[in-house]
Amino acid sequence: MTQITLAVQEKKLLFFMELIKNFDFIRIEDVDSKAAIKANIKQGVKELNLIKQGKLKAKPIKQLLDEF
Repeated sequence: MTQITLAVQEKKLLFFMELIKNFDFIRIEDVDSKAAIKANIKQGVKELNLIKQGKLKAKPIKQLLDEF
């Protein structure tokens, strides 16, 4: 198997990843891009704000730590 490295615009990364997942001859290795990190942080902040507003129930800290 040949390995290549691609540079993809952050705003197009999620689309690109969905596209290449459909090819069975492509193996995707760890993708730790800025876009993925930003998306995870954004989701976390959104959930935290919902918890503060009482619209989402927080997990007990023990349950959260047990996930790791």
